[in-house]
Formats: sequence, structure tokens, C-alpha cells
Amino acid sequence: MAKKCTLVDPSLEACVLQPEIDWKECLLCQQRSAEKLVFPDRSKRQDSVAAYQSLADILFEFEKTGELPSHLLPAHLDDGSGLASTLQSKNARLVGANFVLVS
Repeated sequence: MAKKCTLVDPSLEACVLQPEIDWKECLLCQQRSAEKLVFPDRSKRQDSVAAYQSLADILFEFEKTGELPSHLLPAHLDDGSGLASTLQSKNARLVGANFVLVS
């Protein structure tokens, strides 16, 4: 079976090549789902920012393993204000069945 190859300008940074994130969809799967989307900052914790910081910490840890999907690379998601702040300002949401923050 023949492989399909795409040439890319090697001078482009990796995050330029990534698809845009649809912040209205689940951050992890980027797909529409019949399941309810969960906003990490709407947890019962008093410090709502802590939920986004936990999510950012987890993304950084998964990045170290090399197993993180390219659309979730922290450098791609961060708008320059820090990953947790970006996730919060963009109202990042998750399909509850895909991800559970455990503290």
C-alpha cells in the first residue's frame, strides 16, 4: 500500500502546523458528544483556578512521556499567559467520562 506524504516548510514552528483548538468542544477529544461537558472550575473546590492548574500539570506530565496528542501540547495551547490561565480564560471544558480530576 502506498503511503501519502505531505511536505511541510521546515522553518515553521511545530505549533503553527497544529489545527486550531475549538474551545467550545472537549479539550481532549475535540469532538461533539452527547455527553455533558464539564468545566473544571465549576467543581466544589473553593479555589476554582486550582482545577485548571491541575489540568495544566497533568498535560505537562503527559508531554514528558511523549504520549500526548499533538493538539494538546502545552506550547500549542498556551496563549502566552501560562497554560492554566489560558485554559481558564478560554473556558476549557471536558467530556466528564473522558477525564476526572482527582485531588
